[in-house]
Amino acid sequence: MLKGLSPILGTIIISIIALGAFAALLYAFTYNIIGIITLKVKVSAAAQILVNSSSGEAYLQYILVNGNNFYVHITHINVGNQTSISVNITLKPSETYEKIIQLPNTTHFQIGNYYTVVFVGYTAFGTPFSVNTTPLAVNIQKEAFHSTIVFY
Repeated sequence: MLKGLSPILGTIIISIIALGAFAALLYAFTYNIIGIITLKVKVSAAAQILVNSSSGEAYLQYILVNGNNFYVHITHINVGNQTSISVNITLKPSETYEKIIQLPNTTHFQIGNYYTVVFVGYTAFGTPFSVNTTPLAVNIQKEAFHSTIVFY
């Protein structure tokens, strides 16, 4: 005659299975929380400062690429240590955004100089971030706005 599993042994086996499942859930939860806290934001930026030497007008041409699987919001663009421009740009996951904006006339950019451009924003989770690039100010004619920016 075959005997069944003793109730004590059965309880121990069920407890081990339940504990293992709980440990796996706890690990997954902790991993996700730590992943959000230590979030690495993958936003690429390229920029050019275009200066019309005859009129003194300056423009910022930029491209932003969101390499994340979540939204990011850009709130400010700082050009050099002279200019802060408020913007409202929301990039969807994997979205590319390109624009040319005129820089304030109070700012004087010298052709041939490099200027720091900082894109400031926050993620969909509220985590602040910034992306820096250092473009060269180049001479342009009013008609020559469609130059290409290349990511390296």
